[in-house]
Amino acid sequence: MKERLYNPSFPWKRESRRRSHENGEPVITLDCPVNPPVKPEEDNDVMRDFQIKKLSVFSFLMIILLWTTFAFSYDIQTLGNIPLADTLTGISINPSTNTAAAISRETKTLYFIDTQTNTITKKISLEITPSGIAVDTNRNQVIVSSSDGILQFIDLNTGNLIKSSQLPNFPTSHFLNLSSSVVASQHPNFPTSQLLNSIAINSKTDTLYIANDNSITLMDLTTGDIIKEGNLKAR
Repeated sequence: MKERLYNPSFPWKRESRRRSHENGEPVITLDCPVNPPVKPEEDNDVMRDFQIKKLSVFSFLMIILLWTTFAFSYDIQTLGNIPLADTLTGISINPSTNTAAAISRETKTLYFIDTQTNTITKKISLEITPSGIAVDTNRNQVIVSSSDGILQFIDLNTGNLIKSSQLPNFPTSHFLNLSSSVVASQHPNFPTSQLLNSIAINSKTDTLYIANDNSITLMDLTTGDIIKEGNLKAR
């Protein structure tokens, strides 16, 4: 007699005994449903847990969305507007004195701006066509550069010119006004393609970075000496 035993670890199995004969021997067959029955209260608990998890995920996504919306709206918030009948091509700020310095290449003008009141405090005419500007916070002065390698150091309080210096290996205004063919014929060894594009200052190292065509020049602001020059090779 063969018997398929009832497994007590699955209490939902339904036992039904049916006697039959296989090869002359009685057989006991145990039948159980494929899907165990679920009690109504158990079904409600499962649905409740699913709803709680879904609500938690939705709440988390809403918090992230609100946080990012607030952050981006704060970043693009306009704090003030300064009316100016000019086109500015560069600006630098001294946060210690709440003063900004801006240049206009078209009108050759230097502006001093009070960042607390958002008003223009000084308007200075320049003798050079400015190409870059940087504020020296260690000395509270602004440095204005021109394409032909001139650096002008201007006091950020009074607006007075402290000094002006010409960097080596730069074409002067005279050469910039000439055609390339004339310069090449009269001065074949002169670097006419060397132009000063912009400047920046590292106040911690007291170093002025000068961006030229395909090169960078470093100047020590304490001594005024050129400490390094490097060419930028195209990759």
